[in-house]
Amino acid sequence: MGAWKTYRAYYQATLVTETPNLVFGVYDGSLLSYSPDDGEIRTYSYQNGLHDTDIQQMAYVPSANALVLVYSNANIDIFLGDNNVYNLASFKNNSFPDKTVYNLEVIGDYAYLSTAFGIVVIDAKRKEIKDLYDLGATVRSVCQNGDYLYAATTSGIKKALMTTNLLDKGNWTLIYGGTDAYNSATQLLFFNNQLTFVSPWGHIFYIDQDGALQWPGITDVRYIKVLNGQFVVLTSTNTCFYSDFTTYTSVPLAAYSIDCNNSKNQYWLASGTDGLTGFTKSSGSSDYNVTASEIKVNSPKRNLNAYMTFTANKLIVTGGGKGANRLGNPGTLMVYENGQWYNFNEDSISQKTGLPCLDLMTATVDPADPMHYYVCSWGEGLYEFKNNEFVNLFSYNNSSLQSSVQENNRFVRVDGAVFDKNNNLYVVNGDGIVTNGLSIFLNQQKWKSFYYQPLASSSGADSNPDKILISRANPNLKWFNFYRGTNAGIMVLDDNGTIDDASDDQYAYSGSFTDQQGYGINAKIYLAMAEDQNGIIWVGTDNGPVYFTSMDQVNKGVCNRIISADQYDAGYRPMEGIKITSIVVDGGNRKWMGTAGSGVFVMDQSNPSQIQIDNFTTDNSFILSNNINSLAINDQTGEVFIGTDKGLCSYRSEAIAGKPDYSNVYAYPNPVKPGSGSSQVVITGLMQNSTVKITDLTGNLIQEGVSMGGQYVWNCTDRTGTFVKAGIYLVFAATTEGNKGVATKIMVIK
Repeated sequence: MGAWKTYRAYYQATLVTETPNLVFGVYDGSLLSYSPDDGEIRTYSYQNGLHDTDIQQMAYVPSANALVLVYSNANIDIFLGDNNVYNLASFKNNSFPDKTVYNLEVIGDYAYLSTAFGIVVIDAKRKEIKDLYDLGATVRSVCQNGDYLYAATTSGIKKALMTTNLLDKGNWTLIYGGTDAYNSATQLLFFNNQLTFVSPWGHIFYIDQDGALQWPGITDVRYIKVLNGQFVVLTSTNTCFYSDFTTYTSVPLAAYSIDCNNSKNQYWLASGTDGLTGFTKSSGSSDYNVTASEIKVNSPKRNLNAYMTFTANKLIVTGGGKGANRLGNPGTLMVYENGQWYNFNEDSISQKTGLPCLDLMTATVDPADPMHYYVCSWGEGLYEFKNNEFVNLFSYNNSSLQSSVQENNRFVRVDGAVFDKNNNLYVVNGDGIVTNGLSIFLNQQKWKSFYYQPLASSSGADSNPDKILISRANPNLKWFNFYRGTNAGIMVLDDNGTIDDASDDQYAYSGSFTDQQGYGINAKIYLAMAEDQNGIIWVGTDNGPVYFTSMDQVNKGVCNRIISADQYDAGYRPMEGIKITSIVVDGGNRKWMGTAGSGVFVMDQSNPSQIQIDNFTTDNSFILSNNINSLAINDQTGEVFIGTDKGLCSYRSEAIAGKPDYSNVYAYPNPVKPGSGSSQVVITGLMQNSTVKITDLTGNLIQEGVSMGGQYVWNCTDRTGTFVKAGIYLVFAATTEGNKGVATKIMVIK
């Protein structure tokens, strides 16, 4: 209970560096290590000491035996090993308006950061920032030759004597500049005592002994480095080794970064989607031998998570996006099941449809077949998948879905789909000229669309329906949220149980609401919906959560809000002003609410007289970011998956879905040793909201409470908070009515 996990993408390797014992790679901004000796692969995150996410630069400082990691937000870590990491946050927190770091180079005992304002020098041994040189221009790369430090800046290549005061801009001399080739160099180094650099269009230039600019004809350059006395050039197709600017050998291995810190000519490449690659090569020969390949871990394909759902023991994650228009995110569909990720190939889907596969949104699983699901797209319609294979694309020409632009298969905007209990698929469709905003795939055999005025776009007012929710308490009721625009609000449709006949349908719609005290909620955006175990519909807005107990409330434009009493017994709204982006309900009927900028709130209403609201943020937890895109819960384990703008993480909560009976009740860990780091005992397999009593063998009551859904957690203390003595303790659990019960035992050891 209470454990955090990180599920960051480790799909594309872009950085590599070798240390005496390990090879480190950065994949999609995350750190991984590989041991050439035994093949062990380890990943690193908040859980083992890192202080941020999204690594952009990495370098090894031999004299300090440390990795310097620079994150996209300019945060810096000095990595000495697992859970041995020092954070240098002062640069991230300083007042420079632009702290972009373009390069990281190790010169002697120091690491040099090329930044948007100048140079930052890090002393890895002392674990501190040694100097900041404000050069009044963007620096993209630095290098050293003799007693001089060179900097490729946007105002030309400059040098300064390292024994002078480098804080003084007057000590920096412009040596080359005046053309784009000089002013925009992306990498700078010395090879054969000649200043060499890469132009922004990927060409190599160098300054010869006479001071003249030379172009040796080397193009398509991704990265350059001097290793083992050779000038190494990475291109999109090859790794080339130059003994001078005209004589070279190459191997057909493409990469983004290369390193070699030994004398055995053992090289390591960051090979994109192929992970890390190791190979050996003799100097002056094109012969090579791959010693390690495809070093990577099973992971999500991307750190995108616009929507998540947990169904049939599998997590489905999509990575699309929309606003007033689509975001154009690649078609990201990822499935997590039994500890493994399966990532769909959007390029393969595009080849079959003849259309780009972009902005995949809501996913819904066929209740009759857990390997059959439909995925909405904000532009191409509705995708169908079965057994992890693309099956069909439903658009305006083969379904009742409509295009927001006349007969254009790139503007079939769909983001809400859900099955009813009779295997009918409801799909919400909107924007542009769409008139029939609800389509139903009747028994997945026949398409039919329906007209309801709030779901129909009209002149000057697009309809922007988002999601659809079918009430479990009353399946005749279908709830819709409109996420933006002039019709932002809530609609409820009552089809009277005749889904194929619209003549007896009724609906309620409102774009504005007042709460139970008569105050307007003043919401402009309605983003999320969820139904709790009492049949109450919760809606996330840009001004906090609201909830509805009936269709009639929507018809009257009224709603409920969480209102608590302050010290003066006056009502206040604890989540007012917070933008709610997602809502899910756990087995204990708690509401988990993701927000834009405020982390995750957990609201427990089990005690009506004292509503408890907890808040997970980056300041008090291992959550990756306070910007939450989506949430999903595994009701069997209590694991809450949290999709953030920095990737996916999860929290193991104490609530699971209640069981139908007491046939499989047990406690774990059992036996337990209090105070040893394992003081929590979980009694699981309980029926919903069971009354739990823990006694000693003589019948003395030690602790009591109510299960959180199907689970109860005991911290091995009595009612005074004191750890209990060693011995056997009895657990009695019963339903609220007391007509069913169960007993089990827990052994406490010292």
